[in-house]
Amino acid sequence: MSSSSRGEALSGELEPYSFFQRCLEKPSAEQLALFQHPQFPSLLAGLAADLGEALLAWEPPPTFADLEATYISLFEVGLPAPPIPLLCSHYCHRDPVPKVLHEHMLFYTTFVLAPRDDDDETADHLLNELDFLAALSRLEAAAVETERARPVRLAKRDFLARQLLAWLPEAAAKAEDLAPPLFVALLSLLLAAARADHQRQEAWLAAHPEAETSAKTATD
Repeated sequence: MSSSSRGEALSGELEPYSFFQRCLEKPSAEQLALFQHPQFPSLLAGLAADLGEALLAWEPPPTFADLEATYISLFEVGLPAPPIPLLCSHYCHRDPVPKVLHEHMLFYTTFVLAPRDDDDETADHLLNELDFLAALSRLEAAAVETERARPVRLAKRDFLARQLLAWLPEAAAKAEDLAPPLFVALLSLLLAAARADHQRQEAWLAAHPEAETSAKTATD
């Protein structure tokens, strides 16, 4: 994460899904600096207040080694799986794993996007889901006309419902039992933000019923 990205996050200028992506990406010195920044607690508290969520007391990781060890032990290493995998396919058993991955790719390619090229995570990893949702948020902000907004909002609503919100509640619940308060806060706030966004998309689509019949999503 660059210093400009940290500044955007701390000033509240960073799009919410991009903010959570910064906070939940693989550990880095820049990420630790963000967590240890004096303004970061007030940023999280303000976000919690906006979402109507209670925020537990938390402490930033004291060192990069602590951050890295915590992240790896929670999200990346374990037998038969990490304690809290950040993978949709781990929690969603409605379809075989290949079909879950394929559905993710259909969403991504419909909007000429692809999984992040700076890591080797599968298409259904949280970081790729957040990257896609951040891209949709940018498209949504740019789509002033209703006709242009329809496919973006439909895709966002459906992606949230079928992908992120299909597994994140269980992961966030696991975090409450297993994770330190910082990661409990991040996952619970992400869940609240995703639910609020889904409700916002539902409300917009209800106010524009023609969107349901004139646009198709990636999974149609």
